[in-house]
Amino acid sequence: MEELRDCHRFDGKDHWASIYFKKVVDIKKSKTITTVDINFDNATLAVFSRSGGMLKLKRFKTSLKRILTHSIWVERI
Repeated sequence: MEELRDCHRFDGKDHWASIYFKKVVDIKKSKTITTVDINFDNATLAVFSRSGGMLKLKRFKTSLKRILTHSIWVERI
């Protein structure tokens, strides 16, 4: 790993941490392109061919929305 940098802060109640990294890699011609989208309802993985055609799509349900809702309720109390 070429470089690793972290950033943290404390807002009086919560600790926040972000980790950024950079790595030099050799470029290789890939056969497919994979995308990942994570949001409050689901995580979606998609695989595309180099020509742009979708080869596979898979969605996984997540509980992030429920966790966020519970966090908001707790903050209101």
